[in-house]
Order: sequence, then structure tokens, then C-alpha cells
Amino acid sequence: MNGSKALKANSEIAKGFEYELLLAKNAYIILIVNLWVSTSFVNGVIEIIMDILYKEKSEHTFLPTIILVFFNKYNSPTLTNLEEVLVIFIIPIQCM
Repeated sequence: MNGSKALKANSEIAKGFEYELLLAKNAYIILIVNLWVSTSFVNGVIEIIMDILYKEKSEHTFLPTIILVFFNKYNSPTLTNLEEVLVIFIIPIQCM
């Protein structure tokens, strides 16, 4: 399914995916696929959103610029946020 039909699909047809995803600082997230096995970025890992960053004076403030996530067992390069917590960044994408 693609295009306008996908936009109109309900969660049952889209296999549990919603059209919108609401995020919040300190919310738990879970990976549902093996993205990068050698770094422990795998299915079932539950971690925490530490920060959600937006561009200053952005015209499209509904979509963050970067989401900083704490992954406890991630063993590759990380960043340090203002609270000195090791995080990785995720760049959101918008699918139409």
C-alpha cells in the first residue's frame, strides 16, 4: 500500500503503525527491528527519549530537528547532552 491509500489506512491495516507519533521527553521507546546488531541496536531494546530539539524560529515546528535518546547498551560513538548523559541522535523523517 502506498500514496493516498496509505494515508487513509487505519492502524489495523497498517500493522499497528499510526499516522502520527506523539513523543515526549522521558518517554520510553522500543525498537521493533534489528537496525544495527553489532552495536546492540536491536529488536526489543527499550530506551528513553532524553531531549527533543527544534530549530529556532522554524516554520515547521511540528517536526523536531533531532531527538536525543539514551540507549543503555549501545556501544558505538555517542554525544553528551547538557545533563552529561550519553545519547545518540535520531533525525526524524516525514513520510507522505
